[in-house]
Amino acid sequence: ACRTAHGKYAQKLLTDLFSNYTSALRPVEDTHNILNVTLQVTLSQIIDMDERNQILTAYLWIRRVWVDAHLKWNKDEYDGLDTIRIPSSYVWRPDIVLYNNADDHFTGPMDTNVVIRHDGQITWDSPAITKSSCRVDVSFFPFDAQQCRFTYGSWTYNGNQLDILNALDSADLADLVENVEWEILGMPAKKNVIQYGCCADPYPDVTYTLKLKRRASFYVFNLLIPCVMISFLAPLGFYLPADSGEKVSLGVTVMLALTVFQLLVAEIMPPSESVPLIGKSGKKKGSISWPVLCDVDVSVFYSAAGKYYIATMTMITASTALTIFVMNIHHCGPDAKPVPKWAKTVILQYMARMCFVYEVGENCMSPHPEKPEPPFVKRNNSTMNGQVGPCREDCVFNPVGSRTAEEREDTDQMMSPGSMGKNPTNCYSAWKNGVFLSTDAMSFDRYVAICMPLRYNSIMVPRAVVCIIFLVWGVDLSLIMLLFILQIRLPRCKSVIMNVFCDNPSLLKLTCGNTTVNNVIGLFNTAIIQIISLTIQAFSYVKILIACRVSCRSETKLKAINTCVAQLMILVIFEFVATFTILSHRFKNVSADLQKIMGMLIFLIPPLLNPIVYGLYTSEIRNTFLRIFKKRRVSV
Repeated sequence: ACRTAHGKYAQKLLTDLFSNYTSALRPVEDTHNILNVTLQVTLSQIIDMDERNQILTAYLWIRRVWVDAHLKWNKDEYDGLDTIRIPSSYVWRPDIVLYNNADDHFTGPMDTNVVIRHDGQITWDSPAITKSSCRVDVSFFPFDAQQCRFTYGSWTYNGNQLDILNALDSADLADLVENVEWEILGMPAKKNVIQYGCCADPYPDVTYTLKLKRRASFYVFNLLIPCVMISFLAPLGFYLPADSGEKVSLGVTVMLALTVFQLLVAEIMPPSESVPLIGKSGKKKGSISWPVLCDVDVSVFYSAAGKYYIATMTMITASTALTIFVMNIHHCGPDAKPVPKWAKTVILQYMARMCFVYEVGENCMSPHPEKPEPPFVKRNNSTMNGQVGPCREDCVFNPVGSRTAEEREDTDQMMSPGSMGKNPTNCYSAWKNGVFLSTDAMSFDRYVAICMPLRYNSIMVPRAVVCIIFLVWGVDLSLIMLLFILQIRLPRCKSVIMNVFCDNPSLLKLTCGNTTVNNVIGLFNTAIIQIISLTIQAFSYVKILIACRVSCRSETKLKAINTCVAQLMILVIFEFVATFTILSHRFKNVSADLQKIMGMLIFLIPPLLNPIVYGLYTSEIRNTFLRIFKKRRVSV
C-alpha cells in the first residue's frame, strides 16, 4: 500500500513539476544570477598511456551538482516524497566538457538518470571513458614522471552565467584499480578563471592534474641491464689475439646489438626534442627542477647515466676503429715503415703506464722456437667416448709419413699447447634448460591471466615477476655450474670441438678420464628439468582448458585456446629438435656431420617456426595473410 501511494504521488509530482518546465533555458529565477555547478571526478582506472601519440585513456566517474530553481516542492504535500530519479534528458544540464579531449568521436556524457531533491538540488553521476591529450616528457625514460591534465569547463556559458566549483581539493582515488606500468601519485584539483582574447567575459574551469610515475622494473630488466652486459663485451675485443680474426667481428656484433635496443626505445618514444634518459645526457639551462623518484635525486642518476646508449655506441665505435688499427699494424709484415720515435715514447712509456701495462718479456703471441719433430710418434688404439685416450701397453710406433689425416689431427690436438691438464674452453650453452623453465613461466602467466583475470594485477606484481626471472635462471645456472665443476676435474686429450657449438657432450668427448659420473648427472639434470617443466605446463594448460570450458563467452574460449595451442606447438617443436640433438651424442655410429646438422637445427628451426606459429594463431595476422594470398591468387 505504501509503495502504491508513493508511486501515485511520484507520478503527480512529475506532472506538476514539468507542466510548465523547459530544459532549454538556464534554471535561475533571475537571468542575472550565476548558476553554481559543483564538479567532482573519481578516477577508476588508467586504461592506456600512448606515449607515442601522447594520449591518455582513463575511466572516470563524473559527478555534477547544481540547484534548479524551477524543480522545488514541499515534500509534505506529496506524502513525504524527498527525492525522485528521472532521465537526465528531462532537465536542463550544464554543458561541461573536457577541453583537451583527444577522442575521434567527441561524444558527451552518458545519459544516466539524475537525482532531484525537494529543495531543487540535482545530482548527475555518469561514467565516462575519456581520451585526453597529455604532453609526455621522455627525458628521464624509463625513470620518468608524467603530469596529465583534465580540464573541465562550460562550452557556451561564461563565468557571469555559470560558475564551476571543485567539490574537493583532489580527485577521489578510493576505487582506483592499480596499473601495472604506472603508479598514481595524486590528482589535485585547481580552479582557473581565464579570459580569452576573443571575449571580455571570464571563463572558469576546473583542472585535475594526474601525477604518474613509471614503474621502471620492466624496462630495467629488458633494456638497461642487457645493454650494460653488452657494453662490457666491447673492451674484451682488445683481449682477443690478433691472429684470431674475430676482433672486428666482436665490435660489429656488439654495435648491432645496441642498435637493436636503440630501435626498441625509438618505437616506444614519441618523436620530439626530448631524448630519453638512456639516449641523452646533460642538463639544459633554464630547465625545470629534477623530480625525486624512489628517494633518489634523478639529477644524480641523470649525470651518471646520461647519453648511455649514444656514449656506449661511441665507445664501441672507437674500440672497433682502434682494433682495425692494431690489426693493420699486426699484418703489415716486414714491409711496414719503422715506428716514429715520438709514437714509441707516447705509447710505450706514457700511455702504457696510464693503462698499467709493463714490458715483462715476451707476450702470449710471441713465436716459440720450433723443435725438431721426432721420426716416430705413439698412437693409441684405445678410445673413450669416440676420442683418443692416453697411451697404454698396446701402443705401436708408426712412421710420421704413414699416418692418416685423422690420426695427424688427433696428434696435433694432443700435442697442442695448453691442451693437456687445462680447460680448453669455458663456453657453455645455458639456454636449453632456460627455454624449458621460461615456457613454465609463460604457462603460469597465462594460467593466472585466464583463470584469475581479476587477480592478475595483484598476483603478477613487479616483485613476483622479478622472483620468477631469478628462479628460472638461478636454477638453470646452478645446473650448468654443476656440470662445469664436473668437467674441470677431467684431463683433456683434445682441444678442438667438432660440433658447431659448445655443449656438455662435446666437452666430454675431449676428456680422457672416466665420464660415468658426468653422464649420470647430466641425464639426471635433463630428466628433472623435463619432469618439472612438463608437470607445470600440464597443470597450467589443463586448468586453462577447464576455465575455457566453463566460460560462456565464445570469444574468450577461442582466444585462450589459440594462446595455449601456440605455446604448446612451440614447446613440441623445441622438444623434437632437442631430443634428436641429445640422441645424436648417445649413439657412436652417428656421423659427425649429422651431429653438426642437428646442432644447427636447434638454433634454426625454433626461431624460424616460432613467429609463423604465433602468427597463424593470431587472428589479425592470419586474416591479413589470407587477404594478401587471395589478392595474389585473383591477380594470377
